[in-house]
Amino acid sequence: MPTLKSWLLYILLGLVTATTLVGAITLYIRLNNQQPLEILFVTPTPYVPALIKVYITGAVAREGVYPLQEGDRLEDALRAAGGPSLEADMEMVNLALKVKDEGHYHFPKKGEASAPSSAATTVPSASTGTRLNVNTATQRELEELPGIGQIRAKAIIEHRETNGPFQRPEDLLKVKGIGIGIYQQIKDRITVNP
Repeated sequence: MPTLKSWLLYILLGLVTATTLVGAITLYIRLNNQQPLEILFVTPTPYVPALIKVYITGAVAREGVYPLQEGDRLEDALRAAGGPSLEADMEMVNLALKVKDEGHYHFPKKGEASAPSSAATTVPSASTGTRLNVNTATQRELEELPGIGQIRAKAIIEHRETNGPFQRPEDLLKVKGIGIGIYQQIKDRITVNP
């Protein structure tokens, strides 16, 4: 007489056989009724950089506003402006610098006192519509502001790293070494917004 274990084994074996048989029949029906399989190849859309505009002044062939692409470098901006003029001091320029939308880049002439040592000047001013974002500016960019030298630029960066981004331009008054006089000199040249 079969035991309980034997009956369970027979039932389990029957279920596995029935499941396999149903699966095989379903597969057979689907394969015989299907249309041929189509393989679609999707052509990726190439990345197109955004169009930006920069203002080029100084020792270049043609000063003006030029359209460039996001990710372009100062070398591309110089090429758009017709190249350097004969009096350009190219030793003072970092042509590898990436340009930013609405940036003002000034190419110094030989002997120009305000020329920085490694890049064309990014000129933040109210008259050009470009303001320096004190929440993202590098130390060198901050040093170009009137009254802000190496020590105050470093203090601005330390303050924003410790306390978070500035919420209003007036928050610069909380930085050690920046009083109302310096703030008045730079308030029209700075922003806290991207």
